[in-house]
Amino acid sequence: MLLLDLESCLGVQPKLQTVRTKVPALMAAAQPVERVVAACAGSRIELDRRAELIRLGVDLHLVGDERDAADIALLQVAEAWAGKGCRRFVVASSDGRFARLAQFGRLEVLVWESKSPPLSTVLKAAGQVRRVPVPGARIPAQSSPGTSARQPLLTVVPDRPHTPHAPHTAAAEARSRPGVTPRVLAGWSSKAAVTFAAGVLFGAGWAFGSAVMNRAVNRGI
Repeated sequence: MLLLDLESCLGVQPKLQTVRTKVPALMAAAQPVERVVAACAGSRIELDRRAELIRLGVDLHLVGDERDAADIALLQVAEAWAGKGCRRFVVASSDGRFARLAQFGRLEVLVWESKSPPLSTVLKAAGQVRRVPVPGARIPAQSSPGTSARQPLLTVVPDRPHTPHAPHTAAAEARSRPGVTPRVLAGWSSKAAVTFAAGVLFGAGWAFGSAVMNRAVNRGI
């Protein structure tokens, strides 16, 4: 069961919006529970707030203005349900009085994430302390705009830039053919160049020799 000390978890004379947002947040954090009980001095909560609590399914107990009256009322309800077999108690309060519920079963405490409650007896006795995010609380901004502290880190892999196709070369062909290296092809290219140059020289010599012979014939040598 969930026990709500309204003045402790909502404040004195809570606003209607506070009831509508914070109570469901505490109920969600306490799940699974079958019963939600709240207590508050009748003079410190308005009628529309009471109606909202009832609408949310909360069993509201109104008490007098005596000191700790709400805590005592919640403890009485909890101990009565412990006699009926209840063995899990979730408390939205840091009051040390609720530490006694640990003797009946498992005790859990809900605290708002934005607050650092004093290390009380109930926190020491609790089997678990849950920090609940405050609904509508401002989230500290990070250095980059448009991000928040609660957002998970996201790694974005940028699209690869478009690279034009390289012209088909011997070196490129060597890289695409296993067992053939650019060095080998470079050797082939050198041999081809030498052969081509020799052919050019041979052709030029042949043409020069033919011209000399024709001139000699024409002179009658």
